[in-house]
Amino acid sequence: MRGRDDYHFPLFFRAEYLLTLAGWNVFNPARVDVLREGWPSESAFAGTHPAHRNGLGASIVQVNTDFRPEDVRKYAKRDCKILIEYLAAERGDALVVLDGWQGSTGALAEYHVARWVQLPRLTLSEALVR
Repeated sequence: MRGRDDYHFPLFFRAEYLLTLAGWNVFNPARVDVLREGWPSESAFAGTHPAHRNGLGASIVQVNTDFRPEDVRKYAKRDCKILIEYLAAERGDALVVLDGWQGSTGALAEYHVARWVQLPRLTLSEALVR
């Protein structure tokens, strides 16, 4: 999430870990950014690796709010393509929103795309008890 410390990556990795433990198959856009874009590795986010279960760690990545429009379009296309082409409510797929999603333009857009294509939208807490 642009505009958040560490792009909220620690929360993305923590949610991925918890959802995986709960039996979900998780698409984590932060992991894709780490693997494909060369952003800092998961282990760089202190407290987010499964071995560090007691916190989300300190902010270590400088927030860059100067994304070029073509960069924003690239991430929007990738994430919306996942929602539209690869996920399906009839298979039990869902969009899980994380704390602070309402303040993110991208997360709001993803939420409404998911609503449009009739994917369930769940908070992390709801997904963990489902």
